[in-house]
Amino acid sequence: MLCFRSWPFLVLIWLLAGCSASPRETTALFTATLSDVEGQPRRIAPGIPLIVNFWARWCPPCRDEMPDFQALHRRHSGVRIIGIAIGESPADVRAFARQHGYDYELLSAGADGPTLMRTLGNDAGVLPYTLAIDAGGRIVAAKLGRISASELERAVEAVRGDRATR
Repeated sequence: MLCFRSWPFLVLIWLLAGCSASPRETTALFTATLSDVEGQPRRIAPGIPLIVNFWARWCPPCRDEMPDFQALHRRHSGVRIIGIAIGESPADVRAFARQHGYDYELLSAGADGPTLMRTLGNDAGVLPYTLAIDAGGRIVAAKLGRISASELERAVEAVRGDRATR
């Protein structure tokens, strides 16, 4: 698994709704059984706009963008912000969240995380990886590499249907 550390290596892919991943691909997210920070099984239900970020504690750009996800969580109650840890135990995710004061939804995909990411369009297996999914379950934007606060705001607009992404 790769983790991009600097801008020259960032790969940006904004997918417009017409070019998004197929519903079959997003179904994998909604049928996956993940673990919450207490180790309890959780599923992500469709029907509400989602911003989903795949991350790991060992990935510097992942850690760098997490305060932006926390701020987004506080500003946008109508959008569900979810961080999915790759290769991390629920206990490690819980400790990390407490240490840094994150209270947005963090889940663990464990060893199945890379497969789930690839199914959702991250063929390179790169972290971080962020998806914007509208209430209909369609991926309307995706980004490989660190996402900026302004890109996150545009992703929220896209999942809410406020304006088309460019």
